[in-house]
Amino acid sequence: AVLLTLRAEQLLASFPIRDTTMLLQAISTSIGIYAIFLAPPEGDLVQRSQKSLSDLLVDEYGNVTGAKKFQPHIPVLQNIKISPAEDVAPLMHDMVSVAKTIKPFDVSLSKDPLRSFPFWQQSMVAFVDETDALREALAKFTHSIQGANVEPAWPSPAAHPHVPIMYAALSNRAEDVKQRIMSDKMWAEMPNTFKVTEAQLWYVKPMLSQLSKWTKVASAQLGVDPVAVAMAANANQSSTAATKPRSK
Repeated sequence: AVLLTLRAEQLLASFPIRDTTMLLQAISTSIGIYAIFLAPPEGDLVQRSQKSLSDLLVDEYGNVTGAKKFQPHIPVLQNIKISPAEDVAPLMHDMVSVAKTIKPFDVSLSKDPLRSFPFWQQSMVAFVDETDALREALAKFTHSIQGANVEPAWPSPAAHPHVPIMYAALSNRAEDVKQRIMSDKMWAEMPNTFKVTEAQLWYVKPMLSQLSKWTKVASAQLGVDPVAVAMAANANQSSTAATKPRSK
């Protein structure tokens, strides 16, 4: 396993970011798989509602579907392969650079949003309306990370912006699970509109059984220039120190 201490130090030297949290982990594979997510504020009502509902479904169906718990998000880019796996600093740099150019925006669940696909990462999702703000975010992350000539596309097979509700192997249980969700009080009370304020970089694994090993590597607040924030904070500290009366 290779600890990313050096990489972390290099990135922090370039981005002394108070608003960006970085959790770097040991990676033992030659190729790392990463994903870019958009997310609501930690602890926000909709974040807590989505988390509570998805956790409930894991508790009820986990034994028969292999369902795993996860943090609420909107998948933007998946299956970003980095080789060697630990050389992730440029990807973090690109994510932070794009995030600061996108202002926080509202997202709304679509009409009759629940959909199921024969793929464990989209076994049960809630579609959201594809707004200009979402299209802009998808395009910016795609062009910055995958290349200027790559056509932006939401992860397939859904090929539509969505909030994952379950990561599981539902098979023929999809309709039963959908009806269970729709009958639950938490689903009825979940806000239809919520604000996206953060971009996240996750180190992911390709199998459902490995979902517990997913790790959030970095997060960046949308619309925040981390370098400018750090410079302003340093300037404020210097100004405060300069005006502080000398002790006699």
